[in-house]
Amino acid sequence: MPKSAATSDTPVPRTIDDIVAILAEREQGKTSLIAMIESTANRISECLGKKRNEIQICELLSIEDAFKQYLSSIPYRGGSIPTYMYLCRKIAALAREFGESPISEDTRKLWQLPLAALSADDSRRGIGALLRWAMKKGKAPQGLTDVDVVLYCTESANKKRCYSRVMKLKGGIPWWVARRGLSSLFPHISPPSKTSYYGIRVRYLPQPLKKQIEGLLEYMSDPMAENRDGDPCRPDTVRNVKGTLERMVGFTCLAADPDQHQGLAHGYDLEHRRRMQDRLFALLPAVAHARGEHVNADEEISALVAALLGDLTSLELLLTERLTRSFLRWLLVERKGQTGPYQGHLSVLGDALRRWPDTPAGSDVSWLPRVIKALPKGKRSATDSRKEAKLVLPEEFAAIPDSIRRDRLGAPNWSLKQKAMSARNEGVFRFLDWVALRRKNLAGLDLGRNIFKYKLPYLVSLAKQPWVEARLQSNSEAEFWQVRLTEDETKNKDVLDFIVPEELASFLDEYVTQYRPLLWPDRESGPLFPSYIPGQRLTPSGLYCMVRDIAFRYTGKPINPHLARDIGAVRILDDLDGGLETVARWLGHKTTATADGIYGRKFNMSRALRKVEMLRQRSKAAVLQADDAGAARVVSGARELLGLLRQLGIAGTDKLEIELAKFSRPKGETKG
Repeated sequence: MPKSAATSDTPVPRTIDDIVAILAEREQGKTSLIAMIESTANRISECLGKKRNEIQICELLSIEDAFKQYLSSIPYRGGSIPTYMYLCRKIAALAREFGESPISEDTRKLWQLPLAALSADDSRRGIGALLRWAMKKGKAPQGLTDVDVVLYCTESANKKRCYSRVMKLKGGIPWWVARRGLSSLFPHISPPSKTSYYGIRVRYLPQPLKKQIEGLLEYMSDPMAENRDGDPCRPDTVRNVKGTLERMVGFTCLAADPDQHQGLAHGYDLEHRRRMQDRLFALLPAVAHARGEHVNADEEISALVAALLGDLTSLELLLTERLTRSFLRWLLVERKGQTGPYQGHLSVLGDALRRWPDTPAGSDVSWLPRVIKALPKGKRSATDSRKEAKLVLPEEFAAIPDSIRRDRLGAPNWSLKQKAMSARNEGVFRFLDWVALRRKNLAGLDLGRNIFKYKLPYLVSLAKQPWVEARLQSNSEAEFWQVRLTEDETKNKDVLDFIVPEELASFLDEYVTQYRPLLWPDRESGPLFPSYIPGQRLTPSGLYCMVRDIAFRYTGKPINPHLARDIGAVRILDDLDGGLETVARWLGHKTTATADGIYGRKFNMSRALRKVEMLRQRSKAAVLQADDAGAARVVSGARELLGLLRQLGIAGTDKLEIELAKFSRPKGETKG
């Protein structure tokens, strides 16, 4: 069991000295860290103007803001203030653990064992904050339910806390309870789902099934393979097909009834099979990782998989209509999942099996299109509703990078690396606002390779913005920021090259010269957006989580990079009233078919009526303008005629002049 903040025989801390003593005990052997904790406590004492033994826990609950202002008034070195603030947060967090009022002594005693089971990693995951929230609500551990966990996560989300942390906490509580052996204390917290991680890796499969799946996946990604029409499958597609096969094997292994599917092991009673299933599930790497453990039991996993599969050791026995239908039915009924992704994965799998020269002789997948067609189609309106709940107005999304910049400029005590990371995040959002690059391409931008500042090429036709033309007229050798992604880097195997917009270019000049060198040592090459880990680049998945968390912090909506493309596409669609060709080119699509299928639906009856009404109003205004112009010409001609009659001395022209004055009078004006 991990070191606890306070054991059952330790008195409840009351002053800051007690908190410091607990932290010093937890950090035994770390002399320099303990010294910094003591120094931080002394600074807090100076901030509050009290001796340390006089500072009660209740005074530490919200000390961070006042302490930060106090530190800002002292000319410390650059890294001192962040260190003090980090340790101040540790002191305040531990104080909140024991000092939030009103909490009765009886309630504290009930929660003493769960709090003692908290580790530092548990606290970082937010589990300690959830327990303290329950204590403040006056709940006992036996009264904490799944509904309470969801309520706490909802409150945290409304406070715009880290989205990833909030979402992980919802599924992490059951694992924490099970891992710490506290199931009896939390009877109303559901146990972790055994079907959360049910895929069986290919490396654990018996022969010849393992060899067949590996050969099929190699064929799908081989550009020189026999009997192939067109390009090989993309790595993402191959990975999705592999995942589908692994999940089908996992479903077969974890099936409760050994006689439910063809080819399953016989000779084991049901109870023995369930024990093997529980053991296999406990050893799977993904499950062990979720428990915070690391196991190395590949041989035992392989033996359990072979025993559970029984005679099902080849691809032709795995891909049967009966087993596939059972798997898809289980996804729909038991897991309440969506079968939409599997329609595409199974379709690609069936096509590959029909073309693969080494397809097993007994493998017949002629039934697969029929099964795919029978899958329920998701309602487009439901998908749009879920997506709309996560979207914001284009203007609100475009304001995020400016908000990041204001926060950086308004934080003089940030370290240089903190400012550099903030500038990196600002750059990612500026790119997402201006250029609809996919997250893989955005994370893969390398300075000097596919993004560079150089003279415009002569042989490549690039559309030049007006500001580019103006700069070239004054300096024909001017350099501009450009992006060029080759066929191997884009999803649709098309070249993407463009001149970076002026606003984005001015930011790149500042970022590359001032901030990026703090994150990456090589000024001329390397990733444009490095990771916070020194020497590593920002991965596509890391970029996805970073964008979602920061967008959630500023807008309250978990906008990911793909949703950012949706926001931009809808903005263009609104501005151009259905300009699908422009939308498709902005998204990097070869044709308008995809844009029409996904975004063209947004140009619906409401937008069509808006355009019709605007056209009719414009037409009506033109007619009225033409009528006014015609009337003016008639009046002008009548005046010329009146002048001619007067020259000829013809009488009776006064009445005609009065009538002409009525026409020349402004509309709405009457004779006073």
